Amino acid sequence: MKARSRLKHAAAGLLGSLISRNNDVSGYWAPGLLYHDASAPPHVMEIDILTNSSKPSSEAAKIVAGRYSLFLRSALAKQGFAWNDLTQATIKFQFNANVPDPNFYYPCGGAPFICSVTLATNLGHCVSASKIARCYARRSGLFLTVRGLLSRSSSP
Repeated sequence: MKARSRLKHAAAGLLGSLISRNNDVSGYWAPGLLYHDASAPPHVMEIDILTNSSKPSSEAAKIVAGRYSLFLRSALAKQGFAWNDLTQATIKFQFNANVPDPNFYYPCGGAPFICSVTLATNLGHCVSASKIARCYARRSGLFLTVRGLLSRSSSP
């Protein structure tokens, strides 16, 4: 398989994991936390995996960057790349995004967002992968209220 195809495979794996329901930070879905942290227009969260930094700065984004740094290292090794081969590894979330079909199906509610992963190497290979999904920004106490109601209704 060509180097660009192998790099694209690593980017697609990273993207799939980023928007999966299993991507959590402290028990909350990471995209919802990142949406909360990028609540000011233009609702963009950019994470640089190589430097573990984000714009805007966010604790949740730092955790995501650290976790996906390890994920990407493993994925790159499986595809025959060294971590030092990378010159760029960025994740971009565009929340509250305008999408071609605003009624697209996604198995959860919320506003549309676009998640993009870009990887580049010192050999000039550059790939991007993106996907549209939906999420709500995390709101403090929202799920605690629901749990509280459920626990009260189940007691005798």
